[in-house]
Amino acid sequence: MTLKVGIDVGGTFTDLMVFDSENKKSFAIKVSSNPKNPIEAVLNAIQFGNLKMSDIETIIHGTTVATNSLLEKKGARTAFVCTKGFTDVIFIQRMNRKHHYDLKWDKPKLPVKRRYCFDIDERVNYKGEVLKELNENDVVKLAKIFKREKIEAVAVCCLFSYLHPNHEIRIREIFKNVLPDVKISLSHEVFPRWREYERASTTIIDAFLKPSVSLYVKNLQNGLKKNEFNSNLLMMKSNGGVTDFNSVTERPSDIILSGPVGGVIASQYIGKVTNRKNLISADMGGTSFDVSLIYNGKFARSKGVELEWGIPIRTSMVEVKTIGAGGGSIAWIDKGGLLRVGPESAGSNPGPVCYDRGGDKPTVTDANLILGRLNPENFAGGNFKLNKELSYNIVDKLANKINKSIYETSIDIIKLVNWNMVNAIRLISIDKGFDPRNFSLVSFGGACSAHCAELAKLLDLKDVVVPINQGVFSAFGLNMSDMRVDVSKTANMRSDFIDLKQIKSVFKTLEKNSLNQIKNEGYTGLPKLYKILEMRYLGQNYGVDVTLPDSVTNFDEKSIKKVFELFALEHKKLYGYDLPNEIVEIVNFHISCIGKTKKSAPEKLGNIKKSTRRSKRKIYFEKKGFLDCDVYLRDDLVRNQKISGPCVIEENNSVTLLHPNQKTIVDEYGNLIINVN
Repeated sequence: MTLKVGIDVGGTFTDLMVFDSENKKSFAIKVSSNPKNPIEAVLNAIQFGNLKMSDIETIIHGTTVATNSLLEKKGARTAFVCTKGFTDVIFIQRMNRKHHYDLKWDKPKLPVKRRYCFDIDERVNYKGEVLKELNENDVVKLAKIFKREKIEAVAVCCLFSYLHPNHEIRIREIFKNVLPDVKISLSHEVFPRWREYERASTTIIDAFLKPSVSLYVKNLQNGLKKNEFNSNLLMMKSNGGVTDFNSVTERPSDIILSGPVGGVIASQYIGKVTNRKNLISADMGGTSFDVSLIYNGKFARSKGVELEWGIPIRTSMVEVKTIGAGGGSIAWIDKGGLLRVGPESAGSNPGPVCYDRGGDKPTVTDANLILGRLNPENFAGGNFKLNKELSYNIVDKLANKINKSIYETSIDIIKLVNWNMVNAIRLISIDKGFDPRNFSLVSFGGACSAHCAELAKLLDLKDVVVPINQGVFSAFGLNMSDMRVDVSKTANMRSDFIDLKQIKSVFKTLEKNSLNQIKNEGYTGLPKLYKILEMRYLGQNYGVDVTLPDSVTNFDEKSIKKVFELFALEHKKLYGYDLPNEIVEIVNFHISCIGKTKKSAPEKLGNIKKSTRRSKRKIYFEKKGFLDCDVYLRDDLVRNQKISGPCVIEENNSVTLLHPNQKTIVDEYGNLIINVN
């Protein structure tokens, strides 16, 4: 068994990246996704690549099944159980509002109906001391109600359960006796930290996803098993690490960003290969645009996302900003007569009008085809042809509504989607205090490199890196991922009453838990542990994460002083000031446990001269009209080859566009380095 296979299921296409460790070769496969049956696309991709299941050592899978369930609100019939008197916490939420003066605005609601919210008689205080024992009769009564109401999943969130989890554990035991098939999520397992609303919200989302994610995993395992696959099967998590499939069914909230994260991991890797530490990872597929920031070689991390405004999901994540801007994004006219693009997408079925599958709305792909940027005979590796006439007809109808030519309208569609993507990049860079001019853009996904040079120019970025196999780059990132476990716990203490023994004790417990968890997930090596403290000045509402250096191990008075100094430096870096004489609080303890995996080495290009200019074709540019442009095949490019725009570089899964006066050079690994200015 020599093959390592990364499979990324997107909204429009399913990408497969294969690395053969014996022959040191890799190849890519792209097939259409099937939103109604995503597993079918996975099996089709394997069959299309003529892969023998017996040759596959490991499959690593990235999926949007959890994301789609949340966005479409298609999950389990979920019940919520909490401490007596606190059922309204999930409806009150927080005091802030998205629209302060909009009297008609309603707060988004969690996916649990009020009639399925119940409280039980029990109480634990902030020290973890039991004030009132669990009333088990209450739990038994609820179990009977859930059975009658055909509840499919239950979220349990008792006050301070992260300090005293026994009541939640006992509730699950009672429920399981009466409701063996119901999925149950406990808050102390899902998010063992303080802030009861955030903990409740995350636990409800976890329970809501459990049945659908469990069914997806089961069907995929069965589908692969029927095709005689019996080797390692791993899933990408939102934190940038992979895990075994069984762990995913226990914590489905961990895979909400499973799909986009692979591209960020791959971008981090390409930064090492091209000697670039500051990168903006940009993935434009058929449905969405996912962007993330990598600073000094490390990707930005997030403590969670919001499903909708005010609906938090707290779990360790790679920070990814996603907007509805893809090749399938639909162009439309708003009530004021203005042209808009997205966020609605045509997806893969019916897809853009030019796919000739019954689509009847103009998309970004149709505009690119009309402008000559896409080759209708060689789209998606030539797997199917594009119908240019259909694109003309549908965009012409749109053009008549705004009194412009078909080419001006197509340019406007491209400009609008480009500015949507620019604004998303600004959110993860400028809004976070980073200057985009100090960053390179890593462009990938099936659609991004037709837009990347213009994006970089609008943001005045240093340059653009277009990696080899860009159209399946996220699948490549899956193959480059390590196993990772993140564990955390709330334990408050102050700098004026520091308890060194408690610090050691909490970290010792977390260390043991993380090592056991990564071992249970199948990792057999010696993982690396990273210790993190969330700290803040007394009176502040939110903390700053401080990663402890390896030198801080004993937690004596000298080392803890060093920790507070690191906090002051981190606080000043983020907010521009520190408060030397103020009391500091330690709020949360965190350990990241990372197990390194085998990775494919980058393949170097040869430098044998080939006839790389394939042909010429006319491409439309704003203010210049149609220009004669060279067309190159990516597979024919050689090391250190220089190419000047205007031109297009075609490959099986994507196309790269260079505007007039832009230049690119091919590096030793086949990456295109574009100088946009």
